[in-house]
Amino acid sequence: MQSDIFDTPFENMLRVLLLLSEAPNRPNVDRIAAIDFISIYGKSFGMLDSDLHGVNRFNFAEFTRKREMISKAIDLAVANDLIDIRRTPDGLVFGINDRGRKLLDGTISSYAISYLSGLKEIICKLWKREDIELLEFINRKAKASESRSLC
Repeated sequence: MQSDIFDTPFENMLRVLLLLSEAPNRPNVDRIAAIDFISIYGKSFGMLDSDLHGVNRFNFAEFTRKREMISKAIDLAVANDLIDIRRTPDGLVFGINDRGRKLLDGTISSYAISYLSGLKEIICKLWKREDIELLEFINRKAKASESRSLC
């Protein structure tokens, strides 16, 4: 059952806009999903002091849906002219535009401030890694978490 309040395309879109506002270059959907997920669960990855969405021993299971939710969020942002798309030899990449920045200016909350704080740290630590490295990092942490939860 999906909640009507949490993890909606709108909530994900706002995080995508925040992420794109801090991104050193235009990311693809896989990078957006990975960086967003790691930023939300930074403590579980051993990279931040807390998990933005709270302690949850099944948090890694959420990643299987993350890319789908981020794709819906990007579709919503494109439909509302908040981000731009560029086609590159490696696929589609995304960037926030002026309209998206204006929306963010009016929506800064304590949640957004906390997310941005962790996001900036994750970007500094992980942005230069290849997409496949980010996905493998998530997979390794998920497997380690799964083996711990069996004991």
